[in-house]
Amino acid sequence: MQRNRIKRRMREAVRLSLPDISLPEPTDVVINPRGSTSEMPFESLLHQVREAFRAIELRKGSARSIPGERRRKPAEKK
Repeated sequence: MQRNRIKRRMREAVRLSLPDISLPEPTDVVINPRGSTSEMPFESLLHQVREAFRAIELRKGSARSIPGERRRKPAEKK
């Protein structure tokens, strides 16, 4: 039951956020909600989804990424 509630809330937050974004090319987005998503206020959830889309739109790659920080490549095996 909790999983279905999370899915419904996420779908609605994404549906309400899509008109606000414009991406130049098709983009895959993966959202991995936590269990607390079912209990948090919907306005907070909507804000977080919009922030994630805004980060993608600005090409940050992730709402959690730090601008200017580069990820290190894994060391090559010999």
